[in-house]
Amino acid sequence: YKTSLKMLKWICAMSNNNVIWKDWKMPRHKPWDLKRFKEYTKDQIVVMWKATYDSLKSYRPNAEWYPHAKKNIVLSKSMKWNENIEVIPDTQTFLDKYKDDLVWVLWWGKIFDSLMPYIDELYLTIIEDDVQWDTFFPRNFKKHFKSVEITPWLDEGTHYETYKK
Repeated sequence: YKTSLKMLKWICAMSNNNVIWKDWKMPRHKPWDLKRFKEYTKDQIVVMWKATYDSLKSYRPNAEWYPHAKKNIVLSKSMKWNENIEVIPDTQTFLDKYKDDLVWVLWWGKIFDSLMPYIDELYLTIIEDDVQWDTFFPRNFKKHFKSVEITPWLDEGTHYETYKK
């Protein structure tokens, strides 16, 4: 894949069987995992699909996600810009505008397929359960990435995995 993008990192939590959510809710909501997430994305640029933004608002309805980020971008053709969120209508416009920046992609959605060629690193929280939900992280992601680190966590049934191209 050809790109001049500086770096695109993906951060996500999923189950053993690649489930990331059902009805726009996470399989588990762990405070320590959200703390880790915030540490990685603090003062960074983050981009998400509109459905991801909407689902995150259900966890904190009165907050603008993510207040700790340097810039919040939502890919949407229908959402309106506000003072906390930059709305970009499509992935190509996003890639052109932020080609010189490090950007974190949040969660999952329709944007994964269009951004997969540009992702340099994956930061995954693996929940060691098989859950029967409805939205999956692509099962073939390991074709494009190699594992560089597996970090156990003290919480039962959870660990971190890091992948790079």
